[in-house]
Amino acid sequence: MPAKEITLASRDSLLALTQTIEAAMRLEAAGFAPRIVSMKTAGDIKLNAPLYSVAQQSGNKEGRAFFTRELDDALLSGRADAAVHSFKDLPTEKVPGIGEPYFFCEEHGSDVLLLGEKTVMSTDGAGLVIGTSSLRRIHQLQLVLPAARTVTLRGNVITRLEKLLAGENEINAILIAAAGLRRLTAFAEVPENRYAHLVVPAALEHIRRELARLAASEAARARAIELPERYFPTAPGQGVLALQLSAEAEARYSGAVAAVFAEHQQIARRVMQERRIMTELMTGCHAPLGVSALRGDEHRIVACFSRNSTTEPVSFSDSVWFERELGADSTAIAQELKLPREQ
Repeated sequence: MPAKEITLASRDSLLALTQTIEAAMRLEAAGFAPRIVSMKTAGDIKLNAPLYSVAQQSGNKEGRAFFTRELDDALLSGRADAAVHSFKDLPTEKVPGIGEPYFFCEEHGSDVLLLGEKTVMSTDGAGLVIGTSSLRRIHQLQLVLPAARTVTLRGNVITRLEKLLAGENEINAILIAAAGLRRLTAFAEVPENRYAHLVVPAALEHIRRELARLAASEAARARAIELPERYFPTAPGQGVLALQLSAEAEARYSGAVAAVFAEHQQIARRVMQERRIMTELMTGCHAPLGVSALRGDEHRIVACFSRNSTTEPVSFSDSVWFERELGADSTAIAQELKLPREQ
């Protein structure tokens, strides 16, 4: 029986290609013949301002699809059958003609604070200049490290590491998702002959160059402090990958794809509760909202939210943090997040 051909769309950063190659290798092992096409998205090109600022200028719909619109277009035009995303980047609105996501390859979603070689860590963050452009991270840093200063930092993980090591804009620390760093480090150990046939020659050369940059940036590797989600909740769905099929490919392959990503249901029970809370608050991934359903035996969900924030200038007030039972009604949790502090 001939292999089922399937084309996967991916952003062209090394991390995105790493994630798409992971999906392609699993599909190949299940009898598919995958091929990867890569492209830049608006979020990869517009790097001259914080994400939350660019998203607002672009309008709500485009802002919520900042890293996915071009991949959606590839599915809708028939140039690709599937696309691989970081789930946290997917907009909450369903796109007609594109199926529901299949979740896979879950990593712990925690953020990690990377410190420059000579950076001294104090209990209140005094002396830290932390690169990030996430409103959620800026808000939570003000709560846990009130003496630290944040500056806008955009670009892929390797670019951010390079800017940290170069001390650009006085940056001596950066805050990023630990899952991305772990995936890149693990991918660097994968022999090239296991994935070279999945990408076009130009993409393979790009991967080689990016791996060389990663190796150079890690030569003076920054010290890492992982921030537990129990105290520093993350963006809903952080650390989880998602594959979407076009409606046409869904009709052909949905059963076979579901079997490849059998962990979907287990992951969905947790991350969809995180997302439902975000939806109930009528906000999105650029908002100062952290919500983490804790893994393991803790069966708890933690949320941190600024009910009153501005971006010009950036400011936060009326912040709330609490912990509840995992599985509690998402609407009730969202409503509680809206209550005055004394309640």
